[in-house]
Amino acid sequence: MKNANRLRWLLLASGAILLGWLVLRNDPAAVLGAVSGLSWRLLIVLVFPFSVVVVLDTLGWRYAFSDSRVPFRALLWTRIVGEAVNVTTPTASVGGEAVKAWLLRPHVALTDALSSVIVAKTTITIAQGLMLALGIVCAWIAHRHHLQQQEPLHRAE
Repeated sequence: MKNANRLRWLLLASGAILLGWLVLRNDPAAVLGAVSGLSWRLLIVLVFPFSVVVVLDTLGWRYAFSDSRVPFRALLWTRIVGEAVNVTTPTASVGGEAVKAWLLRPHVALTDALSSVIVAKTTITIAQGLMLALGIVCAWIAHRHHLQQQEPLHRAE
């Protein structure tokens, strides 16, 4: 436990040092101006959308288990850890999925955990594809509307 606390503090310090280095390297006055311009809204921009997405995705993931009930808190924690692995390692968006299955082992069999991760990843990929298709249709409609607005009302014959 003592080593885990040391590791946490080391990682926190490393992250703070990296953040400080990035700010110093990229015009500190501009960064401070952008952050202070957002004021209290910065918290909403950073926390609110992600929190809603995480909670809803975790609730959806809960239905990927056939018969066992994994506690919501365990699923939420597992999802956050898995997503952290996805975004911080070069394994793209799939490395954290194995971590999620591994972390669920105390609650369900590994085969059930792996199946749930596959179902969850497949459904989110389908949802993203549908959202992309919807965006393409909306862009096409907006483009056609824009073209119609540019046509002259009376054509010379």
